[in-house]
Amino acid sequence: MELIESLDLSMNQLNGEILPSFSDLNFLNHFNVSDNNLTGQIPTSIQLQSFENLSYVDNHLCGPPLTKNCTTKGFSMILRIMEVAIKEVK
Repeated sequence: MELIESLDLSMNQLNGEILPSFSDLNFLNHFNVSDNNLTGQIPTSIQLQSFENLSYVDNHLCGPPLTKNCTTKGFSMILRIMEVAIKEVK
């Protein structure tokens, strides 16, 4: 499977996350998972992040190459509280 060059899984009603193992497809030069119900962060690999935004649209994905950041409001708030607490300790 590592020699796959093109993988188009668009419009298949897929759900869940993109598996990190897709990063192992080193010969992949076309990848499209658009128009599904995928969620979570796009695995952080040069391979998967090198494809255009259109490869990932109409899902619930976040992270590069998309402009949607993966941090949640709750997590961002915790980080801000920790930052303030650290400044007060100094």
